[in-house]
Amino acid sequence: MSVIADTCMKADGWATAINVLGADEGIKVAAEQALDVLVIRRRGDEFVRVGTGSLSSYAVEPKASTTSEAHPTVEASSNELPSLYTRMLPTLIITVIGFGIILCAMAIGVIFGRKSISGSCGGLAGKKNEDGSVSCSLCSNPSDACQELREQMKESQTKKDAAQP
Repeated sequence: MSVIADTCMKADGWATAINVLGADEGIKVAAEQALDVLVIRRRGDEFVRVGTGSLSSYAVEPKASTTSEAHPTVEASSNELPSLYTRMLPTLIITVIGFGIILCAMAIGVIFGRKSISGSCGGLAGKKNEDGSVSCSLCSNPSDACQELREQMKESQTKKDAAQP
């Protein structure tokens, strides 16, 4: 849409108002207010230009819209859904295949590497205890350091239980 006015602020305000009103009603208001407006909209597979004032010479269809012209606009909007779907479907398929390949590669790496994924303990593997040791109670295959820590924790708990009456 194009609106020609004395100031940019007026042109912007009228363009916003015409957009809010819609093309048909906006052109009527623009004609009543003697504005220079050119609206380009899509109908099916073609673009239709409607203009008022000095921009009416660029229009392709008559200034006044009829009810028979309003009906193809509804059809055009329903025709756009399949084209949007067909444009987005390849992107969706490529994305799903890409993520699937990445997940399979990660699973194969874990299976053949026989190692847990780095950081699989939720970040606890890097956390230091008060004595400087590292503990991770979530590991399915704990290291020797974790085993020693568990034994120390068990011994200190036994001492605490023995000290209590």
